[in-house]
Amino acid sequence: MRGKILVSALILMILISCKPDGNEVKKGKIVPVTLTYPEKREIVKTILFTADIEGNPDIYVYPEIPGYFLKYAVREGEKVEKDGVIAYIERRIPGMEYKPIPVKSPISGYVSELEKEKGEFVTQTKPIARVAKYRELFAVISLPGKYAEKLKIGEKAEIIFENGKRTIGTVNWISKTLDSFTKTLKVKVIFENPGGIYPGMVCEVEIPVERKKDVLSVEKDAILGDIIKYVFVKKGNVAKKKIIETGIENKEYVEILSGIVEKDTVILKGNRILKDRMRIEIKEE
Repeated sequence: MRGKILVSALILMILISCKPDGNEVKKGKIVPVTLTYPEKREIVKTILFTADIEGNPDIYVYPEIPGYFLKYAVREGEKVEKDGVIAYIERRIPGMEYKPIPVKSPISGYVSELEKEKGEFVTQTKPIARVAKYRELFAVISLPGKYAEKLKIGEKAEIIFENGKRTIGTVNWISKTLDSFTKTLKVKVIFENPGGIYPGMVCEVEIPVERKKDVLSVEKDAILGDIIKYVFVKKGNVAKKKIIETGIENKEYVEILSGIVEKDTVILKGNRILKDRMRIEIKEE
């Protein structure tokens, strides 16, 4: 009986001595990788918004007196000069005759909306047309209130049109109050019309909502994980997994709050097939 106990104890000691200690290099294939280094840089976080396009200026045209709509003197898309006639209305009082009354455009521009029908009653509070200039346009977005203090007049934004064209605009106007229902802030981005773009169209605006200077960051492709973020760093000829905490990010870089420092050598490519303590070799690009 005593002999059996001694044999069992010996086997257990052998098994314990063979157990990996956590620092053992994993055997198997050597993974080729490329490297990068954390650096301090400026990171600008951007968000893509859907926007409505308006003219600059973009105004509604109202009659000066109430009456019944008679006819339009222009068509949608047609250019009209300042004080040019857009439409006619008529007054109807029994026993009296009135000449048609012209409704004139207060600016030079292009007619973008004509929605009234003959015989429809109109007043000074109901627009009968819309006129806008097309050389410069506004992309109008609704910005979540949490970004209200972070966006500044003069910020540059990229505008992407439905036809695939792109241009750069400038934040020109920011509302002073939030919409009471949506809790959003109206923002206008002014841009020069690249051609073929008209008020009433929609576009997308990639706008900066947060900016940090001189923050430690690394390429986005170096970072793995969803809830728990991590990277692999080079330690000799092996890859070492390190948990990190991240901050703001853009398309290329992610802010590093903790987990790695500037002197670390981070694995950029080849990292997706790595496991902790795997052997690596540096691949030149």
